[in-house]
Amino acid sequence: PRRRKLRDASLHAEEAGVALLRTSWARRSELLGVTFGDETVQTELVRGGDRFWSGNWGCQVSVDDRPVRMQGEWQSICWMSDEDAVYLELEGKFEGDVTVQRQLVLAREDRFLYLADAVMGPVGRKIDYEGRLPLPADAEVRPADETRELYLSGCERDFLVLPLALPEWRSEVADGLLERDAEGLRLTQSAADGRLYAPLFIDLDSRRNSKPFTWRRLTVGERRQILPPSV
Repeated sequence: PRRRKLRDASLHAEEAGVALLRTSWARRSELLGVTFGDETVQTELVRGGDRFWSGNWGCQVSVDDRPVRMQGEWQSICWMSDEDAVYLELEGKFEGDVTVQRQLVLAREDRFLYLADAVMGPVGRKIDYEGRLPLPADAEVRPADETRELYLSGCERDFLVLPLALPEWRSEVADGLLERDAEGLRLTQSAADGRLYAPLFIDLDSRRNSKPFTWRRLTVGERRQILPPSV
């Protein structure tokens, strides 16, 4: 008999404020649960019966050193699920004409998680950003000695975490920091021109940890002119 094709393992319920990003129906597949119907975005990353984190994905923004509060609720503005990846994009409005667009990507075959906040504020204003992922108290975070990646240990596995908007080498001056504090995994970044992009690449396949890797920030040009990061 012909095998029936299973429905998509991922789910998006916009009105309920719920999304499940899942690589497959396999019992040990990765699943990122997301709820977003109020002023917080709750996330939970699990694999089989193992839970790696659960709680609020925090976001704090300041404009010219003044904190701005969120106005309203997080809204879903884009959802896509195909054979390569599952993608969810959320949007939140803040005081001072600030918008944050939050991107979540779970790659099915390549098995990585990409989390990013795009902060768009008034042009020419200083933006300070702080994002925080909740970690269990017993989670071990090991920073590299000379570069800015971290290794997150949990449930007998190591996840590689790359702060892609920061320089790879600690010897290079950076406008931000990725570290573990008492509340979780904390990413800070600053920008002087009203626009800021804060991404984290999380490798879910621990078999790749022994392989060499690197990352570089792109220089983007238009008509032979280098564009500023805000563009």
